[in-house]
Amino acid sequence: MRIIDGIEKSFDKMLGKKDKIIYNLFYLIREGDNAFFATDDSTYIIGQGNELAPLWLWLKQIPNENVEKEICDIIKSRLVLNQNLQLNAYEEYAKKILDSISKETGLEYCVSMPLIAYACNQVISRDKISGQVVMPKEEHKEIMARFIIEMASDAEKITNEEINANGFANAMANSNRLFLWEDGGKIVSMAMIAHKTKEYARINTVFTEREQRGKGYAGMLLGKISEKLLDENIIPMLYADVRNPASNAAYQKIGFVKYGEVTEYVFSENRY
Repeated sequence: MRIIDGIEKSFDKMLGKKDKIIYNLFYLIREGDNAFFATDDSTYIIGQGNELAPLWLWLKQIPNENVEKEICDIIKSRLVLNQNLQLNAYEEYAKKILDSISKETGLEYCVSMPLIAYACNQVISRDKISGQVVMPKEEHKEIMARFIIEMASDAEKITNEEINANGFANAMANSNRLFLWEDGGKIVSMAMIAHKTKEYARINTVFTEREQRGKGYAGMLLGKISEKLLDENIIPMLYADVRNPASNAAYQKIGFVKYGEVTEYVFSENRY
C-alpha cells in the first residue's frame, strides 16, 4: 500500500472506461487540496476529499485476506477522524470488509442509498416538449432557492435551511453550470453540471417542481444538456437512486445507459 496524490497516473492505468464512470467522483476528489488517496497499484483505490467527506473505494475483485486487512486498516484510520463516515463501494466486493470493520470497531453501518451509475453516449430523440432552456439570472434566485429546499425535502434530508438554499441560489445566478427549463414564462425544472473534466461531466440536482412532474420537463432539459456536452466530446454521466424507478426510467428514455452500481453506506455507533 502507498499513499498517492491526485496527479498520479494510477487512475488511468487501473480504471477502465466503465469504472471511470461508476467511480467518477474520483475526478473531483483528486482536485482537492486535502485529498487522501491510497492504492496497492493493482486491486484497489481509496479516495476521500477530506476527513469529513464521503470515502470512495474501488475494488477490482473480492480482495484476498492480506488486501482485505490492508483496506480495513485504512478505513479504520479514517473512521478515527469521523465515526459517521460515509463510504461508497460495490456491495459484492466490499461486504466482507464492511462486516470486518464493524466487528473490530463496534460501529454499525447501514445502506444510505443504492446508486446506479449512468452515462449517455447518444441522446435519443423524443417528442418535443413545450418550453426552452434558460440560463439562471438574478431574477431566478427565489425559484432556485425554493427548488433546492423542495429537493432536499423529497430526499428526506435534514439540511433544508433557507440560508443554505439562498447560498445555492446566489452561487448559481449567472452561472454556466445550472440550466433551467421555462415553459410559458414559468421555471419548472432545473439540472446542474456538478463537475466536468476533458472526458466526463457529472450531472446532478435534477429537479422538477412537484406540480409539473410527469410532463417530461426534466428529461427534455437533461437531453439538451447532454447534447451540448456530447458536441464538446464530453460524456455526460449521473447517479440515480435505485429506489426511484420513475427517475431511472426517465434517464433511460433519453439515452442514459447503466454502467454499474455503487452503494452508499454510513457508519454510526448509534445507527440502531
